[in-house]
Amino acid sequence: MTAIATPDISQHPRSRAPRGVDVSRRIVVSLMPHERSAFDALAARDGRTSSSMARILLLQAIESDPAARQLLADCKALEHA
Repeated sequence: MTAIATPDISQHPRSRAPRGVDVSRRIVVSLMPHERSAFDALAARDGRTSSSMARILLLQAIESDPAARQLLADCKALEHA
């Protein structure tokens, strides 16, 4: 009996990003140590990765700013045109 080779998933981790997210374009943010500690605590509290938490906070900030919200809607419309 021949053993079936299983792929090494550590080489190709599954993306946790929602469908359609462009994972090839990253945003790098530098934080002060106390800011990073607070950020990590927020992510841990919600059971999220740092990337997931950053995305949620960024989208909440956009949604709370009418001009940014309109810009997001305009960009989305262009993407689907």
